Amino acid sequence: MIESFLRYHPKANVIVFSLDSKTKQILEDFFENQIEVVNLSESATFLPLFTAFRGNRSLAETIFTLKVYWVNYVLATLEPETCLVYADADMYFMDSMGDFNSTDWSILISPHLFPKHREHLNDGGLFNAGLIGIKSGDESRRIISWWQNQVLEYCGTSKARGLYADQRYLDTFPSLGEGVRVFRQLGTNTGMWQVSRSRILHRRKNYYSIGGDSMNSFHFHGLRISRFFIRRGMMRYGLPIGSILAASHLYRTYSRELVRVVESLPELDLKIYVHQMSGKTEFIKGVRNPLKLLDLEILPFGFRKW
Repeated sequence: MIESFLRYHPKANVIVFSLDSKTKQILEDFFENQIEVVNLSESATFLPLFTAFRGNRSLAETIFTLKVYWVNYVLATLEPETCLVYADADMYFMDSMGDFNSTDWSILISPHLFPKHREHLNDGGLFNAGLIGIKSGDESRRIISWWQNQVLEYCGTSKARGLYADQRYLDTFPSLGEGVRVFRQLGTNTGMWQVSRSRILHRRKNYYSIGGDSMNSFHFHGLRISRFFIRRGMMRYGLPIGSILAASHLYRTYSRELVRVVESLPELDLKIYVHQMSGKTEFIKGVRNPLKLLDLEILPFGFRKW
């Protein structure tokens, strides 16, 4: 994510919130002085928060909570009118983001835009919290502070209360300020959940579009890596036949980027990032539904760092 973002935004200041010291070391070695890394275990601000929330929340719920605190923390350090982009680690950028050139916004959010047969998934939120644009100012600070107060009270992953983690609160953002906008480009924070028969994924050379709108960023939600193969998550929401070739090429490009980065770090043991997946189980799933085999990619022979 970081490398792809800097490719199209070379003058940006990148600040990463690392949950462990090993990840901090990896990032600092790989990017040298290009980025700043704040490590949870070394932070007098965030370590006490983590400990407190972890006492009554799951690890995932704790991370979702700290994410909002992190955004508010960074926002408080910025000069007025400075643009802040929050991005999940599984985001991949393919072009610059033009929305930040306009002046009539305080916060930019991206809708899920589920197809009709997937609209029940809106109970997790109308908007996706994996990519958010924030312009430093009174309105954005007020809204992000409100968001922090909400996750302090509740940030559970159960949808029984009509909420979901930090994400469902974004549904209220448009009512909290006149400057809250939706990213104008459909191809911003694109995910497989948006792809449908009427919204096809296309590729022309190394350029991608969805529903005729060019893509500048893609959210690789659901991708899992084991020691020997990658489960892409490409089929998680169903995949129309007309999008299979473009989606397969996009996911293959991303996985090759991951492999390239890992192979450039020969001294590091990355087993802590591996997902425990059974090859036998995945094969059985493929036999039952052959399309699921398209979701698997074998890692290069001899590749054992995972």
